Amino acid sequence: IYAGIGLHEGRFHWLPTLLVACAGVLCRDILVYLGGRWLGGWLLARPLLVRVIGKRRLERSMRMVDEHGTGAVVFGRLLVGMRAPVFLVAGASGVGFRRFVLVDGLGILV
Repeated sequence: IYAGIGLHEGRFHWLPTLLVACAGVLCRDILVYLGGRWLGGWLLARPLLVRVIGKRRLERSMRMVDEHGTGAVVFGRLLVGMRAPVFLVAGASGVGFRRFVLVDGLGILV
């Protein structure tokens, strides 16, 4: 909202603002992925996390990553409510970091 107001008032230029916003989104996605990578099995076994995210959503995320691999990262980005669970499961499933960042970055561009 702050960036939008700054753009509207002419204090910000759209290209640097867009780049900073995309970098922020990528950093957040990487943090979720790394959480899955480092704590994945432990996190996915926590009843509270399963309740917060939802058992069906987690199961769907696991199926997506199993069936589509890194393609699930792009799909998860585009499905409402699936981004964090898919990125967490991608990290826990051992999707490579470089591959994740590349595919997620391409997804951000889409």
